[in-house]
Amino acid sequence: MLDIAAKIAKPVEVSGHRVVNLMLTEVLARNTDGLGSYLGTMRYRAVTEPAD
Repeated sequence: MLDIAAKIAKPVEVSGHRVVNLMLTEVLARNTDGLGSYLGTMRYRAVTEPAD
């Protein structure tokens, strides 16, 4: 799941981290692994926050 999120976040990151967070939220919401989703959110958040 995180792999898919990474591919979605990379291209969208250029447009804006806000869109990335929204996309990730939807992807992570479908992910049954709560821990994996949480870590994924923190990881991408750190990468997208400074991007802005």
